[in-house]
Amino acid sequence: MVEWKKSVRSGVTDEFVHPFPPVKGEPTEVSVQISSEAPVIAVVCHTIQDGKSHYYPMERTKEGPFHKYQTTIFPAYESRWYFSFQIETEDGWFFAQRNGVQGFHPSLSSLYCVDTSLVLDDWVPGSTFYQIFPDRFRNGNPDIGVQTGEYRFDDRETVALHPDTIPPSYETAHCLDFYNGDLKGIAQSIDYFKQLGITALYLNPIGRAKTNHRYDCTDFFHVDEHLGGDEALIELRERLHDAGIRLMLDISINHCGVEHPWFTRALESADSESASYFYRDEHGEFVYWWDVKTLPQLNYGNPEVRTIMYRGEQSVLRKFLKKPFSIDAWRFDVGADTGRHEHDQLSHEIWKEVRSVVKEENPQAYILGEHWEDASAYVQGDQWDSAMNYFGSGRLLRRWCGQRDTYLMTEWGHSDETGRQLTGVELSEAIQQHLASIPDQLVPRQFNLIDSHDTMRFHNHERVFSWSLYEGIVMLLFVMPGVPSIYYGDEIGLAGTIESNEGARYPMQWNRDRWDMRFYTLYSRLGNLRKRHELFAQGDWDTEWADETTVVFSRVYRSRGLIMILNRGESERILELDMRHRHIAYVEEWESGTRVALSEGIISWHMNPQKSALLLFSVRN
Repeated sequence: MVEWKKSVRSGVTDEFVHPFPPVKGEPTEVSVQISSEAPVIAVVCHTIQDGKSHYYPMERTKEGPFHKYQTTIFPAYESRWYFSFQIETEDGWFFAQRNGVQGFHPSLSSLYCVDTSLVLDDWVPGSTFYQIFPDRFRNGNPDIGVQTGEYRFDDRETVALHPDTIPPSYETAHCLDFYNGDLKGIAQSIDYFKQLGITALYLNPIGRAKTNHRYDCTDFFHVDEHLGGDEALIELRERLHDAGIRLMLDISINHCGVEHPWFTRALESADSESASYFYRDEHGEFVYWWDVKTLPQLNYGNPEVRTIMYRGEQSVLRKFLKKPFSIDAWRFDVGADTGRHEHDQLSHEIWKEVRSVVKEENPQAYILGEHWEDASAYVQGDQWDSAMNYFGSGRLLRRWCGQRDTYLMTEWGHSDETGRQLTGVELSEAIQQHLASIPDQLVPRQFNLIDSHDTMRFHNHERVFSWSLYEGIVMLLFVMPGVPSIYYGDEIGLAGTIESNEGARYPMQWNRDRWDMRFYTLYSRLGNLRKRHELFAQGDWDTEWADETTVVFSRVYRSRGLIMILNRGESERILELDMRHRHIAYVEEWESGTRVALSEGIISWHMNPQKSALLLFSVRN
């Protein structure tokens, strides 16, 4: 007997909503798919529009293994409206919404959400991002790098290092150790990105600055000459676009560096206009981000700061969205801290304004903010398109493997501490908790990651790393709703340490003899798989089965689907997976194409200890 409730599929995608994206003031066709074996008598679409409930009887428009029910929703005055389905069966009424089918009326927060006011890109879903820390990636012009002793900053001198040198500690170098990667080196690597299946780059800051991380900006309006300057950025962007690769730049509009001319003038005269650009404490002393004395915090209570940074026609954010730079996305460092100081709690106000400016300049631009915890307050369609999704991906995947959560570590993410592993049920619930907290149309734009410049590389955590578990979470990273981000070097098993950020910023290794080809093979095959299937961009998401050490997820888009078996179990066993509700025609292993045993809708999968699997299937018409 088919579990018909698990067969119910709908969503705010082009498969079930037409036109897509929906248009304010125009009728919208909405549909739902249900197994033909379900005891359905009638289906009604329940909407909440302009604060009132409406009920639309649905017509069955398609026969076959699945029945499709469809109706036309009248236009609403408000841009945001909601829908769910009331299904009358031989056993009574049931209610279908984002989280599945239940026997009682759903709450508003669990309904499908349509927002006709959203201005969204059409390129992020389905993308695969690659994050680059520019100084550590590749040198393309030896003549422009920072030289040893070139200048002093933060009571240290600069030092130029050979790529085979291990990065010194922060206490030794104060981020003045340079390997002199530059934008030309990135441009020279475009063929490498294409081989990995990369479709978008994310570059850490490239503005003029003193340190290797360049979050201590001294000039927001120009690219650091040690990276190649403005012309190098223009050339890089042109070459990337020619190759079909988008470009996202990183910036902190929360603070600048202490050697920015604004701040040096502020120190010279507390009554200067520049001094008003910065927050001060009750004693009149300048405020620094997290008390880092090289990063004075900008005062967004001053309208002039907003004009310079984003409001003005010649503002920083507008400049790089315009020609000739024409970048595709902004990533905002410490986004949740921006505009916050004592009585000034301006963060959400600022980001609403930033979104308006960015989308006015380029409606296709993507907006990513940094937040390590639940960022749903920023991801409702009026501020960011996504946060750095540590909360809904990276922190969870690391816990699945046995790492203690970042916020429970004594050294905040930089120790070898272990912790209780999430169960399969808990991992499923945690992912769903995150997805349910944001509007449907933003789900495909979630920025998922395991590693970044601010975390230890997970594969360097020797106490918890095992290849089998890692292979599983990387596969999940590539198939879960949203887009995966690869931190440079993860795809080759780049060396590093875990005790500090410096240990996660080793220079890229370009000697292929020193690559761990297990990593490269896994990442490149997954990257190219994503490029071949729309399923990864638009498919819905469900949990098919879970226990203490295993969880099975599925995604379906039109006639294609996938099954992700994430397994941590230490014993060999046969998983009998009831997929009759999916009406599968055939199923195969993703890499080899080997057909998987399928009998009357039951998949038999032989699970080896701690071995995960990704299966692709086709749905019967």
